[in-house]
Amino acid sequence: MTLGINGCSQVPEFSRVAGPSAALNYLVQRQHHILVVGDSTTAGTTFGGHGYTNWVNVVATDLAAEGRSAAFARVASGGSGYLTSSIDDGATFFSGVRRNAGPDTDLIVAFGSNNDMEAPGDLRDAVRRVIELAQQRSPRTAIILVAPIWIRSPQPPASHDRMTRILATVAEEYDLEYHDPTQERWLADTSGYLGEDGIHPNDEGHRILANRMGDVIGRRLDRLEADQA
Repeated sequence: MTLGINGCSQVPEFSRVAGPSAALNYLVQRQHHILVVGDSTTAGTTFGGHGYTNWVNVVATDLAAEGRSAAFARVASGGSGYLTSSIDDGATFFSGVRRNAGPDTDLIVAFGSNNDMEAPGDLRDAVRRVIELAQQRSPRTAIILVAPIWIRSPQPPASHDRMTRILATVAEEYDLEYHDPTQERWLADTSGYLGEDGIHPNDEGHRILANRMGDVIGRRLDRLEADQA
C-alpha cells in the first residue's frame, strides 16, 4: 500500500493512496483527487497530529484500508486562514487553492481558521473569493467548508461565533456542504483531546477529527462515484 500525503508549506503534488486491490481498481475506477487547505489544526503540531497521527493522514489510511483509491494534497500551516497568512510561508487558503487545485480535483475541503477571528478585512468576501477561485480552477469539484473547532475553553468567544455564522451563511449562499465541529460537538469532552499547549488537539483529538472527517469525505466520495456510474 502506498500512502501519499503532502504537507504543510510545500506545494504538493497529488500522490496515490492505494488500497489492497487498487492495482485492479485503478484500471476501471478513476482515482479521486482531494485537496485539503487549513491552519495548524490540519497541519498538526508537536502537541498532536504530527506525522501519521494527523487527521488527514489517518483519513487517507482508513480510505486505503477500505480499498478506495484517493490522492490527498494537504496545504496547511500555522497562521493560515481566509484572511491571515501562514507564519511559515505566507500562504492563505486562497493561495493554497490557487497553487494546487486543478481540473482533476474532485473535492476541496477548507478547514478553519481560528486565525481569522480578529483579523482585519472582510471575511465574507475572502471566503467567497476562495470558493469562486475553486470553482474556476475545477468547475466540477465538490467543496466542503468546515468551521474552525474551538476546544480552548467550554464556551467559544463571541468573535468565534460571528466567524462561524459568516461561514455558514456563505456556504448556504453557494449551496455547499458545511460543518461546524464545535456546534456538532465533535470533541465534546475537550479535556481529553486538548494538547499541552491548551490550544490544539492532541493525537486522540486528531483521531476523533479523522473519524468525523472520514465520514464526511467518505459520503462525498460515495456521491461522486454514484454520479460517475
